Amino acid sequence: MHQLEISWATYNESCTSDTPSLLTTWIRRIYIVPIVQHFLLVLSFTALVISGFALSWPESIFAYPFGPGEAIRRIVHRAAALVMIVLGLYHLGYMTLTAEGRRGLRDFWFRRSDARDLADVLRGKHAHIGRFSYAEKAEYWAGLRGTMVMAITGLMIWYFVEVESSFAKNIPPLTKRKGTIND
Repeated sequence: MHQLEISWATYNESCTSDTPSLLTTWIRRIYIVPIVQHFLLVLSFTALVISGFALSWPESIFAYPFGPGEAIRRIVHRAAALVMIVLGLYHLGYMTLTAEGRRGLRDFWFRRSDARDLADVLRGKHAHIGRFSYAEKAEYWAGLRGTMVMAITGLMIWYFVEVESSFAKNIPPLTKRKGTIND
């Protein structure tokens, strides 16, 4: 949301100013590989959300496109989950094994200047950001953490028998609770 606000302010500034802005100056911030990754991430996440709602609430409008049975909803949900997990593993390799990825990873680390930029924005001043703003960095790390949590917990639910058998018997079940798809 914050990024949309910054983009809108930049657009309005370019419409009312005679000086070149970000919209009239080409700055290459992202290359084709990350663009494809973003596209696949949006598709897989959207499919996960819709099919997840359809699995949890089979009488809802979300279940309608999948038909009356649960089988299609499960297949779509698991296929989207696999796409997201494979994409996450690919992203990990891309960010650590390629020069472009390592440069991006360095640019995504938080710096003291990000705190100053946030303070400037909160005071209504113009922040002097680098390749990525503090908001983009926060979104990146939150998305990465969310993807990891979704993958780990999703695999635990998918393989709940194996996961539960590996834990001590005095620990309450981790993956089975009322209202899940495994009832």
